[in-house]
Amino acid sequence: MPATRKRAAKQTAKCARKLAEKRPPAQAGQILKPASNSRDDGIEPKDRPLSWWREHWSDTAIRRLFLETFIYVRNAFDQNKLVP
Repeated sequence: MPATRKRAAKQTAKCARKLAEKRPPAQAGQILKPASNSRDDGIEPKDRPLSWWREHWSDTAIRRLFLETFIYVRNAFDQNKLVP
């Protein structure tokens, strides 16, 4: 590997370590916390219009709620069965 690539790899690893040191450690509850539906006005997530989802898409909890609500995959053993 050329010297410039090695230097660039070292610099990116060094920057990643600095960012990790600055970032507060995540709690286990924060990582595995289910998406809360705290922004609703009594409306179920599946009944929300697409414009609402687009408006709140930058929030990771809303993204997780969307995936949990609408995304299904096919069962590996039974291709006709959809699994959340």
